Amino acid sequence: LVNDLFERIASEASNLAKISKRNTIGKKDIESAAKLVIPGEIGRLIRDEADKALSKFTSSKESTKK
Repeated sequence: LVNDLFERIASEASNLAKISKRNTIGKKDIESAAKLVIPGEIGRLIRDEADKALSKFTSSKESTKK
């Protein structure tokens, strides 16, 4: 299930980047792809948790640089 969702989101994000004529996938592409692949309330909850995890990872990474 997790691999399937990952592949679907990655594929959709890739399509969005191609439409925008970019060679790389950005954060916004992934967010938009997740909204398309996992719509509704469950999708919103998943995106909220993903944002929390990304913030925690980023702050952890920054604190190890010091």
